[in-house]
Amino acid sequence: MNRSALLPLEKVLKHSFKLGLSLTVGMLSLSYNVQSYAASIFNPQPLEGDLSLPLPCLTPNPEYQIVFRKVYTHSTLDQDATHSFEFNDGTLNYGNAAIQAPRKCQVRGNFRDKYGSFFYLAKYELTEGQYDAIVNHKCPAHPTKLAALAKGGISIDEAREVARLYSDFLQTLPDTPKVGTELASATLPYECYWSFAQRGGLLVTREQLQSDLPYLGAAHTLKDYAWGFGADSANGKIQLIGRKIPNALGFFDLLGNVQEYIDEPFQATNTEGLSGQKGGSTVRGGSILTPFNQLSSSLRTEKKRYTKHLPTRPKDTGMRLMLNVSVTLDAHHLKELEQAVRRQQQPVAPAQSQPEDKPLSTKEQDAALERSAIKEAQDRQEQAETAVARVEAEPQTEAAKSAQDLVVTIDTGAAHQHLNQYATVCGKIVQLTKFANLIYLNFDNHFPYQTFTVLLTNAEPYGDVKSLINQKVCATGVIKEYQQIPRISNPVKLQVQSY
Repeated sequence: MNRSALLPLEKVLKHSFKLGLSLTVGMLSLSYNVQSYAASIFNPQPLEGDLSLPLPCLTPNPEYQIVFRKVYTHSTLDQDATHSFEFNDGTLNYGNAAIQAPRKCQVRGNFRDKYGSFFYLAKYELTEGQYDAIVNHKCPAHPTKLAALAKGGISIDEAREVARLYSDFLQTLPDTPKVGTELASATLPYECYWSFAQRGGLLVTREQLQSDLPYLGAAHTLKDYAWGFGADSANGKIQLIGRKIPNALGFFDLLGNVQEYIDEPFQATNTEGLSGQKGGSTVRGGSILTPFNQLSSSLRTEKKRYTKHLPTRPKDTGMRLMLNVSVTLDAHHLKELEQAVRRQQQPVAPAQSQPEDKPLSTKEQDAALERSAIKEAQDRQEQAETAVARVEAEPQTEAAKSAQDLVVTIDTGAAHQHLNQYATVCGKIVQLTKFANLIYLNFDNHFPYQTFTVLLTNAEPYGDVKSLINQKVCATGVIKEYQQIPRISNPVKLQVQSY
C-alpha cells in the first residue's frame, strides 16, 4: 500500500472511533465504545464520519434514520476510473470448495472527495423499525429498543423492494449524496464490495484483508465481534444492532446476527474463480444459527428463491443497504472512461508477452521466458539506476525530487494499476519456486493465487533469497504483467520492508 498516498485518508479514518477500548489495525490505533446504548435507537454507536439520512415517515421523526459510512477504495492520487483495487475473496482453508474457493475481486467506489474514491455502505443491518418505516411509513413517536432488532425473515424480492422504495425517497432529499447531478440510489451490496468492507478495506494490511477472519486486535475474539450459534452468544435469537465491537471501518454485525442478502445471484466457485452457472440468492456473513467455528470472512451460501411454492423467508436472513450512482453518468464521464480504456489498449512489445498455448515445461517456453526477462531488465536498467541514484545521492535537488515522485511505494494489490511504471512494490513473500534457471517469488498467496511476483534470472546479486520467505519485502523496478499477474523482473532493489 502506498503509505504516503493514503496518509490523508488515514487522518480522516484515524479519528472515527471516539471512546473506550483500543483496537490496533495495521498502523492505526482506533478506539470505540461498546458499553452504552446512547445516541439513538438506530445509531447506538455514533462515530465521526457517519452519514445519517432520514426515513420516509408520514409524520417526520428525527429518531428515524439510516446511517451510512464511506468505504475508500483508492487515494486521491489515483484518478483513473479504470483502476480497481484487487484482492482475493475466499479461502484455501475451506470445507466446501464449490462455495468458498479463492477468487479475484475488484472494487472501485463511484463517489469521490478530496481524500479519494469510495462507496457508501449501511453501518448496521436493517432493523425492524427501519423496515416498517420504509415499507409502511410507520414511525411511532417514541420507538422502543425492539425497533432496533435486525430485520430477519424476508425474501430476496422483499429486500430488493426495500431498496427500490428507499431509492425513490432518496430522490426527494436535499442531503442525498450525488455525483454531478445524479442523486444516489439504494441497492443491496455487491458481493466484492460487501467483502471488501467486511474485511477492513484499506485500513488493514493485505495479509489481514485476505485472512479467514477479520482483524480484531489482540484483545478481542470473534465472540466480541459477532453474534453466532450457542447459549453463550445469540442463543438462537436475533439481536439488537450495535451491541458488538465494530470492524476496522466502523461497521457492525457484518458477521453474525442475520446473514445478509447480496445483489448478485449465487455462483459456485472452482479452481479458476466463479463458475458460469447462476442460481438462487447469495447471502454472506453467517447468522445466529452459524457455529463460531464456521463463521469466517469467506462464508457464503445460497438461498432458494422459493420454498414449497412460497417465497423463501429464512428467519435468520436480512439485509443492509448500499448507495450507488451510475458509472457512465453523462457524456463527460463517458469520454473520460473511454480515454482511459484507450490508453490501456496501447500495443505491448512482442518481447514482453509469452505464447499462452505452449506448456511452460517446454524448453522453447523456458528460453523465451528467460530472454523476455533479461530484455526487460536491460531495457529499463539505465532509467532505474538513474532514478535511484538521484534520490539517494542528492535527495534535495529538483531532479532528485522529480525522480522520487516517480518512485512510488505501493501495496501488491495496487501493482496492476501501475503497469509499465517504475515503482517500489511491498508485500509478503509466501512462496519461492524454481523453474529452469528462473526463480519466482510469489507474494501474499501461493501460485496460482499470488497477487504479485518477482522474477529473478540470476539470484546471486540478491544474496540468500530463501531468507525472504514469510518476510515483508519491497521490490523496486518496472512493473510488467504476465498472464494477468503483475511482476517485476530482476528488481533494482529487493529488501526487507522497514517501518
